Amino acid sequence: MKNIKWGIALLGSVLILGASPFVYSNVEMVHVRDDFDKVLDDNDLVVAYVYSLPGTLRDEIVMPDGSKNHTPEWQEVIRKINIFTGISEDPVYDDQVVFVASNLDRGDMKGLRKDYTMIGDMMMVFRKGHVIAKRTVTNELMPADVKQFLDRANLRDFAEAALRSEEKKEEDRRARCQKCKRCNSCVSFSAGFGFGYPGWPYGWYGPSYYNSGPWTRWYW
Repeated sequence: MKNIKWGIALLGSVLILGASPFVYSNVEMVHVRDDFDKVLDDNDLVVAYVYSLPGTLRDEIVMPDGSKNHTPEWQEVIRKINIFTGISEDPVYDDQVVFVASNLDRGDMKGLRKDYTMIGDMMMVFRKGHVIAKRTVTNELMPADVKQFLDRANLRDFAEAALRSEEKKEEDRRARCQKCKRCNSCVSFSAGFGFGYPGWPYGWYGPSYYNSGPWTRWYW
């Protein structure tokens, strides 16, 4: 929902200001360190595009004709986010890989640069919270560059393996459910015998006992 609101707001600026259109609904914008760490904790496969865009470059600028537009630096960041958005729509990545974009000049994100030994803007692949591949991002970045980077990180193989694992778990769950249904269709009876206490002169016979298990049980 947060990304949708951002998308609507930014699309409005596109229509009003005549900027280049962009969409990044599949890329999660994360600008708080705790949120970034939580994404890594909650997801086995994460692709992160981490960039630097100070507040002065996020502000709109006044054009010679009096209109306002975003800075070239801002538009370049959005262009790159769009590249990751397009790749994130690959069916193999769709449910298995989380794509995020983070601005090091927002909130408390600066610590990422030291923690992950970053030089300039970077794209990184995380698996189970650990970096398995990273590469510096330049203004010449194209979709083919990102695809090549992800292929070298074997991201598709990891995503396909995760998908097969989920499918296997679902098959096992269904098999267990079927087994339970078959067991529940069995009917068994048992009888019990006991003595009254205290001081009852006669023993008593309990009623027949119904049990929905596969075996007949006797209690004495």
